[in-house]
Amino acid sequence: MCHRPSLRARRKLLQRRRLRKPLMKLLQPSPLLLRQPAALNSVRRFHRLTWVKMTGTGTGAELASFSLKFQGYPYVAGGNTPAGWDCSGFVQYVFSQFGISLPRTSGAQATVGTPVASLADAKPGDILANGTHAAIYIGNGQVMNAMNPVQGTAVSDVSVFGGAGYSIRRVM
Repeated sequence: MCHRPSLRARRKLLQRRRLRKPLMKLLQPSPLLLRQPAALNSVRRFHRLTWVKMTGTGTGAELASFSLKFQGYPYVAGGNTPAGWDCSGFVQYVFSQFGISLPRTSGAQATVGTPVASLADAKPGDILANGTHAAIYIGNGQVMNAMNPVQGTAVSDVSVFGGAGYSIRRVM
């Protein structure tokens, strides 16, 4: 019979993994912090870092780059903050930092903006979404997304959609 660790043991293991992440990754300055002051809307503090909230400015590539700063952050079903988010909450949060308001669910996010015909036409910063999952396209067939409680927020191949159809939407 296979031994399965208790919920408490799994939580402790996840917590230890998060603590081992290199802090240098978190301390690297964001290229978004170098923008002109006129583009700044507000400043948020998180993990002793200063994040700049943009007002509808920036490019899809900047948004995709910004989303990568959240690798390793926890997955929490129904969440939409860096303390914990699900896939659509992650997409909603990242776009909100650029002054863009998105609906909360992945199914609704699959209908916003302008449709993109195919993955070959997708650009970094586009949303890939269907009724069950949402992610931010970062280029080269990869997406940044909140995966599940074990994997957290990570980069993955577009195959994360598991063969299910998805729409590609351009908002920026």
